[in-house]
Amino acid sequence: MDMMTPERRLHPLVAKTAAALRKAKPDDNELLRCTGFYVRVAPESVDRAIEVLASVVDAMIASGLSFKLGEDKRPIFLFEGEQLCIEIREDRTRRDYTPTKQERQRMAEDVFFRPKRFTYELHGSLTVSFGEPSDFGRRSVLKVRHTDDLRGIASEISGRLERVITSIRERRAESERHQRVREEHARALRKEQARQREEAARIKQLEDFMARWRKAKEIR
Repeated sequence: MDMMTPERRLHPLVAKTAAALRKAKPDDNELLRCTGFYVRVAPESVDRAIEVLASVVDAMIASGLSFKLGEDKRPIFLFEGEQLCIEIREDRTRRDYTPTKQERQRMAEDVFFRPKRFTYELHGSLTVSFGEPSDFGRRSVLKVRHTDDLRGIASEISGRLERVITSIRERRAESERHQRVREEHARALRKEQARQREEAARIKQLEDFMARWRKAKEIR
């Protein structure tokens, strides 16, 4: 297991994320969130999350990625012309919370008191996700247990980056193909509508001519 050491120099954005994470307070789901990289973990997992984030970012930069800040000010990595983001989330199970005897008594005495609704069981691992910033449903997922040695994460990430980029490009090619089909259908529809308008105009012109011809014949 890797340990954070004072002499290890964190990437500035990792250091910023770490500082914000350590100052954050748990939300209603008992998770910490912060500015910088997207990290949502339990308070007891902060140090491990920073270790994992630092190792992941170092590995991605070593693989040739650069980065920029997105519209939400979160880092977006650039790789071979594609955009990628990473997320780190706590692995856990949510269970319904059973109020204690004291809490039930307080609920009976105070109508405004409400105990927490859920309790959470941590799995002892984090999920690292890689993917397009706008595509939350299709991402490559890497499970990192708290006991895992992070020294081998660079090669793991390198392989995953290639697969993620290939997947992104395949989906884009498929999306572009569907877009071309839609555009062809739209052009065909416009062409048919134009033909129908022209046909209607010719019929109207013929009807007007026949009406004038009949009227002229009646006059004669």
